[in-house]
Amino acid sequence: MLTTLALRFGVLALGLVFGAMAVHSWLAGRPPAWSFAGPRTTTEVLETSVHSERIGRGSLRHHAVVQVAWPPSSQPLASLHTRFSAYRQAEAAALVAAYTPGQRIVVRVVDGLPHADHHDRFQLLHAVAMSLLSLFATALGALLFVAGRPPAAGPREVRTP
Repeated sequence: MLTTLALRFGVLALGLVFGAMAVHSWLAGRPPAWSFAGPRTTTEVLETSVHSERIGRGSLRHHAVVQVAWPPSSQPLASLHTRFSAYRQAEAAALVAAYTPGQRIVVRVVDGLPHADHHDRFQLLHAVAMSLLSLFATALGALLFVAGRPPAAGPREVRTP
């Protein structure tokens, strides 16, 4: 009896948990996985620098900062949202070296903000895999739930005239 209930409700609950994880996979990240095929535009790099900050116990983390004209063809600065951070200054400087002031670059626009146009294939693959796993587990759970239910009433008698 307990095993039957665990199979019926457990797989369905597992499918719903995977569903919540799939939603998080699509919405989390900078840029989020759902923006993979989102709009892109061209803008100009205005300045680049490396900013350092102290983190636990006095060690430093270095961030590559790329300032772009945003909105495009204007002078106001906006930081290009990237995943650029490194623990060594040389690594951060190498990341910044890919962008030179005056260079035209393609950025991905997410919620009105510029993001570095890179493809995080692992993030996208994880979101797709979690979605498929969620679909499979939920369908299996629903099938076990329906298949395990007793019939509503006993067999009916068929009367012939």
